[in-house]
Order: sequence, then C-alpha cells, then structure tokens
Amino acid sequence: MEEAASAAAISAETSEPGLVFEFANQYQGSYNDGIGRWVCPFYCDFSGYQDELLWGAAWLFRASKESNYWNYVVENIHNLENTVVKNINGFSYGGGSYAEFGWDTKHAGINILVSNLVMNSNPKFSPFIPNADKFVCTVLPESPTVSVQYSPGGLLFKPGGSNLQHPTALSFLLLVYARYLSQGNRVIHCGGVVATPARLIQVARGQ
Repeated sequence: MEEAASAAAISAETSEPGLVFEFANQYQGSYNDGIGRWVCPFYCDFSGYQDELLWGAAWLFRASKESNYWNYVVENIHNLENTVVKNINGFSYGGGSYAEFGWDTKHAGINILVSNLVMNSNPKFSPFIPNADKFVCTVLPESPTVSVQYSPGGLLFKPGGSNLQHPTALSFLLLVYARYLSQGNRVIHCGGVVATPARLIQVARGQ
C-alpha cells in the first residue's frame, strides 16, 4: 500500500507542467541534432527552441502566477531578437520574427499573450506590446508595413506549403488581441492607418 502511494505521488509530481519545462530548459537543444535526417527538410526546426521555451514559460506564468516563470520571460525575450526564421521550403519570412506564429515559430503568440499581462502595467516591459502591434501591422491589408499577400478572393497568403495554417493561426491572434485592445481601450497605429479592435475582428472574420 505504501509503495503504491509513493509511486502515485511520484507519478503526479513528474507529470506537472513545471517539471516538463524545467527539463526542457535544462537540456536545451533541437531535435534536428538527434533525428534531423528523418525530419528534415519538411519537419525540420528552423526557428530554434528559444521561442518554445518562452511560450511555455508565459503560459505557465498565466496559469500559476509564479514569478520565476515571469522572470524567465523577461530575462530571455532578447533571445528571439536575432533569430533567423524560415519556412519549410527555405524562404525567408517577411515582416520580422514578431510576425510569425505557427508550428515552428511562436514569436507573435508570445507577444500577444504577454501583452495582456502588461497592458496596464509599467511600460518598461517592452517589447511585448510594441511587437504585438507590429504583428497586426504586418497582417492588415491597408497597412503600409503589410508583409503578407492576399489572394483576389481575400485569402491571406504566405510563401511555402500548407498555407491555411497561416490564415487560421494569424486570425486567431487577431481575435485575441482585439479583445485585449478593447479591454485596454487601445487602438493600433500602422503609420497613418488606425486599426481598431473592430477592424481586427473584421479581418479575421474575412478569413
């Protein structure tokens, strides 16, 4: 009975998301190094693993409110600044890494998620909100810094395979950020273009 209880306790402890994060952070590396020839080029990791670590830490902070996860995000966000992001066919993404969100790259998602945590806080927590705003400006068709294309029928298009991942994922982020902007009573300025929460919802619905 005692052995069974101990085993159950160990199982419960090791299944905690925080322990999974600690394992990933301690043993950093890309699966390309171990099984690259089996996954490359189609499932090859191009953007590195730093974004996934930050993505995990941001969610763990939101769920637990434990300061160590927040500190990890703030102290390591600079690791994304020099990341070279490419798609599965080797094309360079436009718009900067802050504009990417998909199976390989979590940059835009990190900025959107964390922006809600700092919207009404000290502005020293840049670059989350500015980069979240930049993301929106790379997607809006009327923005002077738009970095995606739109088909004649209005479908968002980016180079590379499996295009529907992009309008699906980016539309989701637009809807989430529209809610945060409404709560913060904010709009986004893309040059001379003003993007309201309603406009973000309109673009997402159009997809």
